[in-house]
Amino acid sequence: GSQDVRGAVEIKQQFKQGLEGFFKLSNPANEYFALAFNTQAELIQDWTSDYQSIVTKVDSLIFKKPTALYDAMSLSLEKMQTSRNSKRVLVLISDGADNQSKTSFKKVRDALKASDVILYCVGLQNVVGIGDAVSLNLEGEGILSELATLSGGRVLFMNNSQGPKAFNEVFELIALELRSQY
Repeated sequence: GSQDVRGAVEIKQQFKQGLEGFFKLSNPANEYFALAFNTQAELIQDWTSDYQSIVTKVDSLIFKKPTALYDAMSLSLEKMQTSRNSKRVLVLISDGADNQSKTSFKKVRDALKASDVILYCVGLQNVVGIGDAVSLNLEGEGILSELATLSGGRVLFMNNSQGPKAFNEVFELIALELRSQY
């Protein structure tokens, strides 16, 4: 109902704020691309250093299931090969569930292992306002943890019972960690 719609709008606002904070704390020379996925993976913003163009695209995102997570990962890893920067970091925001991909988990894991991409996962736990309230189950948690660890990155979990600042805190943490490393 209307409560769900309001919840989704609220989540998008919080998400946008978090993203903006992440970009502002990041190196201005960085370049980004954005890929969205539900039933299929779609590049919504090609490489750009104008992060604002990514932030504005959040409004048009539709949070729904089923999700093609592995297809999105596979496409992202291919896209990363075209990066001009030697340091390549992928930030994945997901509940870890895949019920739509043509690509297998093994294929994604092998591709990530063979790449020089570091994966940071933001694991969504009980985030109300996204679809039917995204809930990270143990399998999803395991998938995100395995992929992040394998790449030398890490997984951070968030739920919006932590309040609207949850996205800000998680994104800030990632940005600061990346700045101190590179």
